[in-house]
Amino acid sequence: MRDILTGFASYFGTFDIDEPSQTVIHHVQAHLISSRVGTDLRRTYEFSGSTQLILTAVSDQGTTRLVWQRDHA
Repeated sequence: MRDILTGFASYFGTFDIDEPSQTVIHHVQAHLISSRVGTDLRRTYEFSGSTQLILTAVSDQGTTRLVWQRDHA
């Protein structure tokens, strides 16, 4: 159970884009970790070609990259 919870994050809220710094700021309204509710999470973003959006988060635990891939169907 611990491995599942430490390897998974889920949250939602609104967001703003800071284009000059290529940063998205997530305004957390709900989170699995209750202490993060009401905080802002900053992620840098980049586009790879026309099919990928890459979000990168840096924290005390290290760097995490999330790659969203759009399929051309």
